[in-house]
Amino acid sequence: MRNLELVSAAIVLLMSVAIGLGTAELPIWNDFSPGDRFVPILIAVACAVLALFLGWEALARPADEPASWPNGEGARRMFLLVPAIAMFGLGAAYLGFPIAVFAFVAFSTVVALRQSWAVGFSTAAVTTGLIHLIFVVSLGIRLPKGPLGF
Repeated sequence: MRNLELVSAAIVLLMSVAIGLGTAELPIWNDFSPGDRFVPILIAVACAVLALFLGWEALARPADEPASWPNGEGARRMFLLVPAIAMFGLGAAYLGFPIAVFAFVAFSTVVALRQSWAVGFSTAAVTTGLIHLIFVVSLGIRLPKGPLGF
């Protein structure tokens, strides 16, 4: 397990460096607002810090500890959510972002996490509403629209 976590930490750290080098020519700050490099650098720094913590934690574990794998319920969730994430990406492009978010969150809570319909749909509605308020209303970002116009 220790070696797997060290390899994971190294990969994330290398990806952080690649993001930093890949965005080197972009401005980090414009006159009055963040530039095109601001968010990628923020993400790269956050990932690098997390990779260092993961590596530190891995070094503190015994080397002979076996790898742990998900039990039956964990594997079921993984096999449900990985395709759901892919479908979310396709759904956002064709159905529009709000419908894709609502469908993904509802599916995740009701089917994958086995919550009630009320919990699933209320969580999906609140999540979709908050994303709309934060990105569309507050920040003025246009999210992908579907054939229904939203």
